[in-house]
Amino acid sequence: MKLEVNIEKRYAYGIIGLLILVFGFLVVNAYGTSTPAVFGHSAGEIEEADPTVPDSIKDGIAWGELSGIPGGFEDGIDDEGEEKMFGGWESKEGNTIYQALTDGFVVAHIYSSSGRIITGYTDGNNPPSTRRVINEGDGNVGSASITMPVRQGNYWRIEVTGAVTVYWIPFGN
Repeated sequence: MKLEVNIEKRYAYGIIGLLILVFGFLVVNAYGTSTPAVFGHSAGEIEEADPTVPDSIKDGIAWGELSGIPGGFEDGIDDEGEEKMFGGWESKEGNTIYQALTDGFVVAHIYSSSGRIITGYTDGNNPPSTRRVINEGDGNVGSASITMPVRQGNYWRIEVTGAVTVYWIPFGN
């Protein structure tokens, strides 16, 4: 007895995909009830069966197991000190060279009816020679501004013609 079945490729791929999907449903093993109150599974319902994964990873890691934890974070809550992402706004002068004691940003603004070009330079040279940002303003607005990141130890200056407002915003306290 000979049984021959001819199926076109496009139907064969569909049948194979359907079989894989049905097989996947049969193989999946979930813990808990069949009618969960919340869609999905909690962490306790998912089993990590890989024997190469350490128990500390499977069960989560306590702060005490980590090294290099900043002070005040041992309990997972930052409740010590006055650490801030940025320091205070420091007024600076245009056309003056400064050296950054920390990483930070320079924010500068000029308002003028003419000559609204503001340029920021920063690099490891004194005076800094690498132009990082320039704003030539808009002829209809009368102002221009820039924001420029500066690395710790680098020199920076804001070059303008006329009055400018310049602020240094350091990282940290």
